[in-house]
Amino acid sequence: MGNLSFYQDLEPMADLTQIDRASHFKECPADWVVVISDIRGSTKAVLDGRYRDVNVCGAAMIAMVQEKLGTRGFPFVFGGDGATVLLPSATFESLKKDFSSLIRKIQRDFNLDLRVGCVGYQELKDKGAGIYVARLRISPTNCLATLKGPGVTLAEKLIKSDAKYLLSAEDGDAELSLPKLSCRFLPIRSKKDLVMSLLVVPQPEADFAEFVKFMNQFRAYLLDPKFKPLDEKLDMDSLWSVYRKERKIDSGPGAFAIFTKVLVLKAATVLIKVFKRSALAKTVKDYYANIPLNSDYQKFDGVLRMVIDCTKKEKAEILEVLEQYKARKIILYGYSESTSALMTCVVDDIHGGEHIHFIDGNGGGYTLAAKAMKGG
Repeated sequence: MGNLSFYQDLEPMADLTQIDRASHFKECPADWVVVISDIRGSTKAVLDGRYRDVNVCGAAMIAMVQEKLGTRGFPFVFGGDGATVLLPSATFESLKKDFSSLIRKIQRDFNLDLRVGCVGYQELKDKGAGIYVARLRISPTNCLATLKGPGVTLAEKLIKSDAKYLLSAEDGDAELSLPKLSCRFLPIRSKKDLVMSLLVVPQPEADFAEFVKFMNQFRAYLLDPKFKPLDEKLDMDSLWSVYRKERKIDSGPGAFAIFTKVLVLKAATVLIKVFKRSALAKTVKDYYANIPLNSDYQKFDGVLRMVIDCTKKEKAEILEVLEQYKARKIILYGYSESTSALMTCVVDDIHGGEHIHFIDGNGGGYTLAAKAMKGG
C-alpha cells in the first residue's frame, strides 16, 4: 500500500521547541498526497451543542486510515472538526473507496457533512508551497506529525474553493466500521481555573526565526506538565451514553455485541476500585496512567494547536505574550475557553501504550478558537 518508511525513519523531535532544527525535517515526497477533512457548518453544530459529535467525526479519518493500514506510522494531525493526513499516492488510491464510505457514514449516522479533499504534493510544490515533515515523540510508543511550510494551508484553500479536489460519497458504503474510535470519558475538568484552546499562526511575511523566538518564550507552556489539560484521574461516561456513541461509530457488530463490550468496560472501571490488586485492575490503571502520555494536547502543522490548563493569572500572562508578537505582525492567534477538556480516542489495545487520544476544549474549543481568530 505504498512506502511509509519516509516518515517512519525520521528521527523524532523531543519537543516542539526543536521546530527550528532542520535535521529533524524532510520534504514530503513528490508522489505523496495531502488529504484534508473538515465538517461543513462545524461552528453551527458546536453552537447547537454537538461538539462531541464534531470531535468524533473530526478524528474519524485518522481512525479509518489507521484501521485500514494497521499502523499509526503515517503523518496525521487532528484539528478539532477535521484532520490532515499525508499518504503515498499508491496508498491513497487503495483507500479512495474508504474515504467515500467515511463521508457517507458521517452523513447517515451523525447527520453531519464531512468534506474530504485531496491535493497531490507535486502540485503544491509546483506552486511554491512546500511541506516539510518531522515526528514529535510524545511517548515510547507514539509520535505525532509536525508539518512546516505553506503547503498544508494552500491545500486547504484549494479544497475549500474548488470542487475538483473533493472526494464524493457516491462510491462509498455507509456500513464502514470504525471499531477503534471511541469517546468514552466524561469531560476532564480543569485542575485550575480554565482550559484554553489556542491556535497560533505564524505570519507568512514574517521571518520564521521570529516565530521560533516566540516558541522559546512560550516554552514553559509547551514543556511544563502542570499545563497539561488531563491526568490519569478519568471517569467513564454513563453506560447508555457510551453505548449510543459506540453504536454509531462501529457499524460492524450487532447492538447486543456492542452493548456487551461497553458493559465489560464499564464493569472494569468499577471493579478496579474494589479489586485494587487484581491483574485487571493493574491493566486498567496502567492504561489510564498512559493516556496523558499518548495525548495530542499540543502539535504543529503550520498552526500551533494547544489545549492548556491554566489559572486566570496564567491566562493573562499567555495573552500578554501573544499580543506582543501579534503587534509585531509575527503571529495571528485565536482562543476559546471552558472549564474542561474533551478526549476522543483511537485504541488498538489498552496494553503497552497502543492507543492515542485527541484533545480539544469542551464546548467546541478549536472550532471556536478559529472563529475568534477570523474575527467571528
